[in-house]
Amino acid sequence: MVIAVKEVFINSSFNYINKHQKLDHYNEVKIKYGLEVMYSFITKTLAIFIMSILIKTFFENFFILIFYGILRTFSHGIHAKSNTNCWLSTMLTYLITGLFCKYIIIPKHILYFISILSLIIIVTYAPSDTKYRPIRRKNKRIKLKILSILSVISFSTLMLYTKFAYINSIAVSLILCVIAINPITYKILKMPRNNYKY
Repeated sequence: MVIAVKEVFINSSFNYINKHQKLDHYNEVKIKYGLEVMYSFITKTLAIFIMSILIKTFFENFFILIFYGILRTFSHGIHAKSNTNCWLSTMLTYLITGLFCKYIIIPKHILYFISILSLIIIVTYAPSDTKYRPIRRKNKRIKLKILSILSVISFSTLMLYTKFAYINSIAVSLILCVIAINPITYKILKMPRNNYKY
């Protein structure tokens, strides 16, 4: 049933696009991949929101989605090897982090540590690509690194020097970003880094 809905979404969306603009083979593959990513993003986001409502961590998870989503856009990072693994890891991550953000108070000195560590890791390793999405252009890598650094600085400032109610969500987002781009994570999961070199 789920697969059928996915196929209907992708095929109907693709046929609509193709009807208005004839595509060559390369662009067909590119558009279909983009539609798969969009479908996966929409369904996972809905699932996270439903789960968050049920366990009463909606706002905590909402802000993790926002902050981590922005960081992920610029710093990139590791991806699961299969859609099933992606679903399981995503749902488990948001379940645990949502509850953590709601019920745990993070001391100020730990927040400073998270902020400094995140900045160091981002400066050193962002953006971190994957085998199937290598970042080939040097100027793009530089641009993404700068945007990643600016994002970490902005979020850290919000977390440390304002009365924003969901500072835990920022802290968790920074931690998730550090994990996603860290070479240790790639090594543990046996995935290659710096794929643009090859």
